[in-house]
Amino acid sequence: MRKVSLVLIMAICSFAAFAQNTDNSDYQEVKKLVESMDFIFEASSVLPREGSSRSLVTNLNYIKVKDGISEAMLPYFGNYRLTSGGGLIKFNDSLEKVRFSENKRKSLITLAYQVRNDKERFNVQLLVGSSGWATVVIKSINRPGISYYGKLKAINKNEVIAKKGSD
Repeated sequence: MRKVSLVLIMAICSFAAFAQNTDNSDYQEVKKLVESMDFIFEASSVLPREGSSRSLVTNLNYIKVKDGISEAMLPYFGNYRLTSGGGLIKFNDSLEKVRFSENKRKSLITLAYQVRNDKERFNVQLLVGSSGWATVVIKSINRPGISYYGKLKAINKNEVIAKKGSD
């Protein structure tokens, strides 16, 4: 009986160590992807400050970060000033005030930066878990903040992001 208990305990410890190593390797891959500054975030849902969550599965929506430039096209739901871009958050400009942080205990990586378009400055914060799923919070002085939830992935070198209005 004692041998069976010992074998069972060893098996459980081995499985726990394997699961922890798998989580750690996923975390390291995601960390490397964020630090490379060469990725795309594709939103699957949005949570406006006022209102309920909405699915974005059929919409063109993304944030792309590559070579120190952030490009985005995301739908916006909520109130905004006339001087802003209206129902769309759209920018394609250099990153400013870039900050990385990580919480190893929670397996959470944070990337924050500022970016501008011709009418607004946006504060963008990506909170990425070890699975690659992320929450993106975008704030601007011209409109209330908004959150997006989706997947972060490496940019496929052969993939071209379709622009609105192109077929």
